[in-house]
Amino acid sequence: MGMFDTFYGKYTCEHCGKTVEFEEQTKDFKNCLLDFKLGDYVDLGDKNYFYNFTYECPECHAVTELSIGIRNGQYVGVFLAENARNMDPKELENIENGLQRRIEYDKMCEEKLGLEEAEGMHDELIALKVGDILKVLRTAWMILEVYYVKYPEGKRSLLCHPTIIYRAEADSVNRVIEVSINPFTRKLYYHVCKDNLEPLSSEECYKDFDINRCSIEPDSILEKLPEGGSIWNAEEDLEKIEKISSERCNSFSDNCRAIVGHDYGAAVWMRPVIIEDGEKIMSSNVHEVGMEISVDSSFFNDVLLDGFMKFFDPELDVNKKRFTRAFSDGGRFLTGFEREILEQNFFTYESIKEIIKYFEDIASSNEAGKLEIAEMIKVIELLKTMMKCFPEAKYISVMS
Repeated sequence: MGMFDTFYGKYTCEHCGKTVEFEEQTKDFKNCLLDFKLGDYVDLGDKNYFYNFTYECPECHAVTELSIGIRNGQYVGVFLAENARNMDPKELENIENGLQRRIEYDKMCEEKLGLEEAEGMHDELIALKVGDILKVLRTAWMILEVYYVKYPEGKRSLLCHPTIIYRAEADSVNRVIEVSINPFTRKLYYHVCKDNLEPLSSEECYKDFDINRCSIEPDSILEKLPEGGSIWNAEEDLEKIEKISSERCNSFSDNCRAIVGHDYGAAVWMRPVIIEDGEKIMSSNVHEVGMEISVDSSFFNDVLLDGFMKFFDPELDVNKKRFTRAFSDGGRFLTGFEREILEQNFFTYESIKEIIKYFEDIASSNEAGKLEIAEMIKVIELLKTMMKCFPEAKYISVMS
């Protein structure tokens, strides 16, 4: 998939009249996972132009050509492309800096629901005590309960952010407030949610997620901390991250060509996924669920690749709709099994079963060496387990 930035905005579909909120990924800027909203300065070169793309209406599925107006480097509006072709971007007017963000923040403060990012970088995450006051979304919240989110052994990888959860009250309104820190950027976030501490179901995690629900994962544990205190600091966490990274980077050996989990080195990654259909399938349409298998890339290429290529279907709808901006051509659909760029190849569970049968036949005929057969059987058994444990996914993604 690679890194990208994302434009956010809305337009009115000419076909059904619905107001469509869009998320358009782009590789034309810094590719640092930046969010661009109306009023943001996206181009520091002080340039004037239109950024063109197409978007599918989720209501009627009509595809509309759109143009984002950039004036003096600022995102100033969304226009139908046919109208933009008759416009001079230099005649567009600049607007309030951060307009969309200010409007969204005002609404969040009024509803007492939403996400607020703290200023600066933070080296420690400290829980407040019961009875303390926390100021978020222009509101002073009284802390009623304090929890620390703990994850099962082995799940605290590079992706789980340290999190405190408060039950709080203000102006006769009860809310749950998640306070989390990104250990890499040291950014602190406050998420004011509905008063609900029930863990999310699998469907809510990956398909029907409510942005105003507290995002407690099904297997996480809430530990009460009525007296508060420090739960994370950068120095200690850096040591943990370095340990995890060293253990999970190029962790393969001659006797171990596949592991459960994510290896950050030269590997092929397999994982069950739930895919949201659309005209284009990009990373935002793909939700990874359940266990992950990492396979040494040289073992995959030498021993497993032929089997996966044999049963890869480029005409499968979700494969035909894969869209990438990994190249400098403005984006393209992928046409085959992709190995040169970081993009996903999709297999149905039925095709994975055929791959398993193919490798079982090879293993039973002793057409490979003993070590190759042993690791091949390991991958087969892991794939069987993956499909058994996560029947809701329907597809397995293979990415190298």
